[in-house]
Amino acid sequence: MRERGLTLLAGEEKHTVHPRCTDDPAELGVQDYIIITLKAHSITGVIETMQPLLGPHTRIVTAVNGIPYWYFYKHGGQYENSTLESIDPGGRQWREIGAERAIGCIVYPATEIEAPGVIRHVYGNNFPLGEPSGEITPDVQRLADLFIAAGLKAPVLDRIRDEIWLKLWGNVCFNPISALTHATLDVICTDPATSRAVARDHDGDARHRRNVRRQIPRRRRAPHRRCAQGRRAQDLDAPGSRARPPDGDRPARHRRAGDGPPHRRRHPRPRFSAGDGDPARPHCRSLRRHPDPIGSARTGGGVMAGEIKQWLRFRNSGATGFGTLTSSGISVHEGEMFGRHAATGKTLALSEVELLAPCVPSKIVALWNNFHALAAKLNQPEPPEPLYLLKATTSITTPGAVIRRPSYYDGKTTYEGELGIVIGKTCARVSPAEADSFIFGYTCVNDITANDILTSDPTFPQWARAKGIDDYGPFGPVIATGLDPVRLVVRTILNGAERQNYPISDMIFTAQELVSRISHDMTLLPGDLIAVGTSVGVGVMKEPVNIVTVAIDGIGELTNEFRL
Repeated sequence: MRERGLTLLAGEEKHTVHPRCTDDPAELGVQDYIIITLKAHSITGVIETMQPLLGPHTRIVTAVNGIPYWYFYKHGGQYENSTLESIDPGGRQWREIGAERAIGCIVYPATEIEAPGVIRHVYGNNFPLGEPSGEITPDVQRLADLFIAAGLKAPVLDRIRDEIWLKLWGNVCFNPISALTHATLDVICTDPATSRAVARDHDGDARHRRNVRRQIPRRRRAPHRRCAQGRRAQDLDAPGSRARPPDGDRPARHRRAGDGPPHRRRHPRPRFSAGDGDPARPHCRSLRRHPDPIGSARTGGGVMAGEIKQWLRFRNSGATGFGTLTSSGISVHEGEMFGRHAATGKTLALSEVELLAPCVPSKIVALWNNFHALAAKLNQPEPPEPLYLLKATTSITTPGAVIRRPSYYDGKTTYEGELGIVIGKTCARVSPAEADSFIFGYTCVNDITANDILTSDPTFPQWARAKGIDDYGPFGPVIATGLDPVRLVVRTILNGAERQNYPISDMIFTAQELVSRISHDMTLLPGDLIAVGTSVGVGVMKEPVNIVTVAIDGIGELTNEFRL
């Protein structure tokens, strides 16, 4: 995983991330949450290794398939605070990890390991959570919010032990039948003979039959005559038929980038590489257009399917133009990008043009403290209204440009990978429901900041100066239309290492709310850019030469070189 990353196969889509991986927990330090996915009886073997991760407020999330070590913690009755010798020999887990740290978690999704570091999602996305006491504490609610922000289901239950038994009851029923028939869960529940056997296991208790049926994703309950031959006996959360739905049980509102209808290839990821010039010319093969429509556009509170188009600006033979990215190059348009326009029929190869910032805004509005996760990490209260500043338009530079720290400044400079909203028509005092009709599209932003300037005067935070330095505002490489921003995920890669990976769904104020609220303060004009703020993972660019990429699937990759 260090070398190749972690790959998720969902339907026909493929997504690879590069999480920080280590076999030495001491490198990671104290954590807020530790999710344990070992079998319950195996946890004892890693107790000593876990110690560097534990702080006074660390919570242990037992995503185990079985009875957890903390089962009788705050259970009540005669077995209160009892330990289970078969699961926790000598009570070591209880004593050395701590039952008071525990949060219960039930894992329903089914996955397969296709190769080391390559996981195929089969179905399901439900992770019920609960405190042993049944209380809805801030810790468990915050954890649920993080799961939900990632596009998962995470109901907080006041009787988590009931859900533990529900899962185990299903295993008891299905596993023996699977072992005898080599059939998978979907076949067992739809084949007349095996489904009758399951019903007999629950004879006399209709509630149990309903509960076991609950564990089967709806799309896998349809009549099914094929039987998977020669497969091993499988647990309830083990893989099922290869005829898998692309997104399991996930409702549209909880999907994120990578879910939804399958596509033959990944989302388009235009790439612009930094070079020695200023600006840099992209390589021909670094910019690709996916011809299939992906994503959706949100209009008037509903969701409408829309084909993604990627708009860009360029310079060719001394003249500035604009157009859309196609599989064969740039389809040149005439007119105005934010007004009337039409394709000219002319196509330019990428090697023929110099890429520019995709629009020329009259102002750049930059948000601060607009993500739940970052506010929690910084221990900052979530603002009741958007907090923003105006960034100088002279800070704009092109995708691929080399950015240099000013000679007069030798302090810290940070990257901030963000989503940008591009306004399409004059917008004043609009409601959130109306906002989508004023949004042209979305782009990648690197909101570069000279941190030491920001705090150099204790009487006045210098936001505009710290963020408005020439070339400290790259964005692009394109403006993508037809996207639902809630489904997007922002990634920032510094010198080959991923430093940020966060969902836009975690925003405190949605894209529509931002456009509405800002438009009540000031009129937004076509081409204006709203940088929606960043989340956890902001860092300092320390090397003499730093390569920074802000990547958003469906939009592309904005890459620039920053030199000290």
